[in-house]
Amino acid sequence: MFAEHESKLLLFDQLPLEIFQPLAHGNKLLFAKVLEDLYRRFFEEQDAPRRAEVEHAIYQTLTENLDLWVDEEETLLGFDDLKVAGSGRRLRRRKRKGDGSSGTDLAMARSRHIYTRLVNCGWLEEQEQGVQILVEMPFAPTLLLTRLLMLKDGISLKVGGVVAAAKSSLEAAVANPQESGLAVIQAARNIEEFVTTLRAIQSSLRNVEKSFLERASRDQGVELLIEGFVEGLLLKDFKLIYEGTHPYAHRGQIIRLTDDILDDEDRLRELAATYQVAGEAGSSSGAINRVREDIDKIRMGLSRMEDGFSRIRNFKWRLERRLTDAVRYMERDIGASATRAVRLVQALDRLGDRDDCPGLMRPLEIPYGKERLVRPKIRKQRIAPQAIAVPTEDPLDAFRARMEAQHLQMGTVTRADVREFLRRRVARGEATDGRLLVVKEPKDFFVMMHLIHSAHHIGEGYEDGDPVGLLSAEYEVIAMDPSSPDGWIENEWLRAPNFKIVDLGDANGTANS
Repeated sequence: MFAEHESKLLLFDQLPLEIFQPLAHGNKLLFAKVLEDLYRRFFEEQDAPRRAEVEHAIYQTLTENLDLWVDEEETLLGFDDLKVAGSGRRLRRRKRKGDGSSGTDLAMARSRHIYTRLVNCGWLEEQEQGVQILVEMPFAPTLLLTRLLMLKDGISLKVGGVVAAAKSSLEAAVANPQESGLAVIQAARNIEEFVTTLRAIQSSLRNVEKSFLERASRDQGVELLIEGFVEGLLLKDFKLIYEGTHPYAHRGQIIRLTDDILDDEDRLRELAATYQVAGEAGSSSGAINRVREDIDKIRMGLSRMEDGFSRIRNFKWRLERRLTDAVRYMERDIGASATRAVRLVQALDRLGDRDDCPGLMRPLEIPYGKERLVRPKIRKQRIAPQAIAVPTEDPLDAFRARMEAQHLQMGTVTRADVREFLRRRVARGEATDGRLLVVKEPKDFFVMMHLIHSAHHIGEGYEDGDPVGLLSAEYEVIAMDPSSPDGWIENEWLRAPNFKIVDLGDANGTANS
């Protein structure tokens, strides 16, 4: 963590030891606000500001956030207390004017104190350019502040085409290992990034679950379920599926590409040579081992990806159960509490009408007597048959079950779905380009995916049979060369290799209707 550079210890080899001091004292909220305003006002641009401009910006931020200032015991610093660059010494302290008791003088003194602390702690550095003093923010603090501001602005995780990009990188490495050998490294990084995204989604689910436990009513719980589960997760899953970049759409291809790389020794040596030329490995054997390590990272990432989706589903199910249980227990608790409260109020009203309480305040219990003898056992009554009240179904559970059933049914494609899709789009006895098959709804999208998989032999097989292959007597699917000008289907729904569909009605003497 520590490294010695130019006789000075650094945090993480880059940051000064005092970098976090302004954010660790009483005025930490004010320093954080000042750093944010300075970064957004000056250091997102290329031109370096002057010292007077930075001091004026700090003064404005201070006057707008006077409630954040905390009086500390240390003396206010000024420009005379700036550390001399390269020596760590402070300049000689001189008595300054302008530290009076007026509000403006006090605000100016505080702004100079903030500026001096930021310079001495390494957030800012001064550069003399002629008669002017320019202020810069070093690279390492700039990078640190950028990450901190990302937390404030909100982390937007875009799963998007991470896995699709990994697939494209591996395809380029297999097709031309000499020029695209380093694409394997990029593919491994993309997979690791996607696994990190899944971990962040799990963290978001935990936040939804934690927020649900803090809600106090059924209406708020239902609202949270709709916002956190339906809008926050289910609709995002739909979006990924519609764009054709869902991980499971390319998992089989990625596994096959990695197998092709490991099984071909010549291709493996070419990739290793690319690694060695780029400086990723020092020797030929080390480069080959590095290629195998990246391939293992990709495979391990896909395995962790499946585990991540499983854990996400478990979180969603547990959240649904918590909602149902909370509503049930809340109704019972409200009824029992109301009954006890009514009885207590009635008893207090009766005591208030009496002037005194006769007898002992605490009744005296006699440990023996006739009334304390054991009572004879009473014959138990015979249990008579009676009707059992069947609980009514919760409308929320029924609605959720229908949503899940429709969600699963949407991705299931049957032979009838394929026949109906082609009957409305392919003329009898003619061949139709795949780009002319219009996709209007999600069911059409899944049928198109089956046609593309059948034409280009993509997929791991179907448990109930390929719905397109079962129609081989009626239609013929012909793959087109992806390298040709018309070899790709590109529209708002998908981007995939093109194909042709031929109606065999006239050839078989029948009409597909």
